Amino acid sequence: MKLKKAILSIMDRDTFKAVVDDLEIEDVDRRNVEEMRARVSRRRRAEPEMLLAYLSEKQVKAVCEQMDVSPRGRRKELMDRLLNSTEKAAQIPARPSLPRPNKTVKLIKKQAQEESPPMADKQKNGNQNEQQPAPVRLPDPPPGMMRVTRTELVWPGKYNEDGTLKEVPRVSLPFQVIETVNETRATREAKKGGIQQGLFDVYEGKEGDSFEEGWKNKLIWGDNLLVMGSLLEKFAGKIDLIYIDPPFATGADFSFMAPIGEKGEEVFKEQSILEEKAYRDTWGGGTSSYIEMMRSRIALLHELLSSSGSLFVHCDWHMSHFLRLILDEQFGADRFLNEIIWYYYNTFQGNVNRFASNHDIILWYSKSSKFKFKALKEKRIEGTIKQI
Repeated sequence: MKLKKAILSIMDRDTFKAVVDDLEIEDVDRRNVEEMRARVSRRRRAEPEMLLAYLSEKQVKAVCEQMDVSPRGRRKELMDRLLNSTEKAAQIPARPSLPRPNKTVKLIKKQAQEESPPMADKQKNGNQNEQQPAPVRLPDPPPGMMRVTRTELVWPGKYNEDGTLKEVPRVSLPFQVIETVNETRATREAKKGGIQQGLFDVYEGKEGDSFEEGWKNKLIWGDNLLVMGSLLEKFAGKIDLIYIDPPFATGADFSFMAPIGEKGEEVFKEQSILEEKAYRDTWGGGTSSYIEMMRSRIALLHELLSSSGSLFVHCDWHMSHFLRLILDEQFGADRFLNEIIWYYYNTFQGNVNRFASNHDIILWYSKSSKFKFKALKEKRIEGTIKQI
């Protein structure tokens, strides 16, 4: 269908992600626009009328230009114009029926009476063959607003002014090797005066049978958003397990002074922007700034995970309810596996006038239904072994 191809050619990555979620298409690389386009194009449910609802007014006008339809007007008017032009093109003149000879009229009437089912069956079949009413097409929202088509968490800054989802920054920066543990002095001396190597250049094929086997035990210092963007080049879709311990949005400052030497001397060092962010769990933009920070990172974590990979997110009562919604949107609610309770035994709080908050939460999500799980079992007193 020409219109469907035109719509698919205009769609961007975030639009395809929304369509893939609504069509419940599994095992598709959400980073690969071409793969998502191919999978959506094969779905029968992905009719032009449905796909047009995901496009902004600017994108609908681009489709009109491809279909040689006038792009003047508002989004609703343009969508109707596209669908009407397709229906007119699909209409084929019906071939006029020839009159039957008079001598066969009685025979046809008799045959129809013999084949006619009882009245009850007629009514039953008639109800089944009734055409379903056409879906109601709601009017377009006012300029600057968008129509909500699914349950989701929305915050200031999530969408652009034209209603499209903001792209997650994917910046690939070079790594710089600062220190190598257990490196011999001879190796260090040999490298002096040479060109500074990047982190991907360190692997020489001596640590394992493949790049993935050898490139391990690396401690990377930096903003994890930029680090993950750089890791996508080599590790997109290849990581089996990720555990993160993000800030809890407690509003606390975890900076501290450490004594040096026997005299306890103090050395002052001005914090960099990165260090200031790393040790202060405060958010000037409020909850929305924390949520946006986590959304962009969870999106990149999802791309790094393999098809059988799992993500564990450590949090507590401050933001766990928001994180669940962000993870549901990125992974799908059906990919939620467990809410693991990390209980602090024998930890009490003062007079807080409520039950003590003496546990943390670990949320477990899988990339697909092919996740790996090894059951934990323990031997009970009665001698039976039961799964935990």
